[in-house]
Amino acid sequence: MATDAAQTDTGTTPSDGAPVDDRRMIFGRWGLWLTMVGVVTMLAGLLFGYDQGVISGALPLITKDFGLTSFVSEIVTSWVTIGALFGALAAGMMADAIGRKKTGIIAGALFMAGALIEAFAPGTFVLVIGRFVIGFGVGIASVAAPLYAAEMAPRKTRGRFVSTYQLAITLGIFIADIVDDLL
Repeated sequence: MATDAAQTDTGTTPSDGAPVDDRRMIFGRWGLWLTMVGVVTMLAGLLFGYDQGVISGALPLITKDFGLTSFVSEIVTSWVTIGALFGALAAGMMADAIGRKKTGIIAGALFMAGALIEAFAPGTFVLVIGRFVIGFGVGIASVAAPLYAAEMAPRKTRGRFVSTYQLAITLGIFIADIVDDLL
């Protein structure tokens, strides 16, 4: 009986009776699932940084196309942050109610919906709504992505996974600056 309890999926048992985890690992340390968790976490951080940073280069073009005043351009800029505030407040309850993974998927859907609203905005009001929707997604992702990564990562690499999210935010801002220069 003790031998059966110590057997792994492959039926092997070490000499000391402890179970062996010999699932295929890529890069020698992480399995494919864990790598994908890291990629999704990093993408959430990249989108956060990009959405926060890209407005600085896009704002002169938006101001020209929509004829924005200084006050209205401040509203267009700030509503991502206001949306992020409300998204972050809601994310904890959402993650507890429907799970971290589904909450992250909702954040991604909000990113896409907000980007589409902004792309097809006929006027300033719709543009501000799109910025708020993206901000709401940013707020949800800022809670759900690192939380999901921390729960999925092994204890030894948990800090690496969560700090990857923070690094990705900075990379997203950097990418936004490059895009702004191209615009």
